Amino acid sequence: MHQVLTQSEFIEKYGDIEMSFTSYYKFCFGFEGKTPTGEIVRISIGGNSDDIYRLEVRNGVNGTLKSMEPDNGTVYNSNDEIVCEMEYSYRW
Repeated sequence: MHQVLTQSEFIEKYGDIEMSFTSYYKFCFGFEGKTPTGEIVRISIGGNSDDIYRLEVRNGVNGTLKSMEPDNGTVYNSNDEIVCEMEYSYRW
């Protein structure tokens, strides 16, 4: 069983991870980073056109997780198993 955190708990625990842009699909931007212990952190931001038009995205590192206000987040171990998940945040 994996851990489920609120948005503020997730940001507190993984907030210093540097995130890089990985994908875009249906108004949702995906970003990925790695913890010092090698876990993969994936977040998404957006979901509708009102959210994403204000989002600035660059190649490479786009900032830390805490600076990005994610709507969704999941952490995977080296076996691609979920170890932690953020409760989904509805903006609208």
